[in-house]
Amino acid sequence: MLESRGFRVFAAADGPDGIEIFKRDPHAIDVVLLDLTMPGMDGGEVFTALRRIRQDLKVVLCSGFSVEGKARQIMNQGACAFIQKPFDIQSLLKTISGVLVK
Repeated sequence: MLESRGFRVFAAADGPDGIEIFKRDPHAIDVVLLDLTMPGMDGGEVFTALRRIRQDLKVVLCSGFSVEGKARQIMNQGACAFIQKPFDIQSLLKTISGVLVK
């Protein structure tokens, strides 16, 4: 969906894969869409690892659960936005666009 709207997308199979992709060229990525529940590592662990590499990285969290709990903790650590699943492409585009202009 994002590629069809002009975004360049790097897809990761799990948390460790996402970190490896990010390490290859951390400044080539403007925003990360990060699920809280993933195989290999949870979203909080991946968020911490990515922010160690690049402190100013913009991260949008997504989850089928509410923003309270683990998501709130990550938001308090500097994640830029939260979008609850299921979401449509317009909601995702609006969220990502809002984060990119911050």
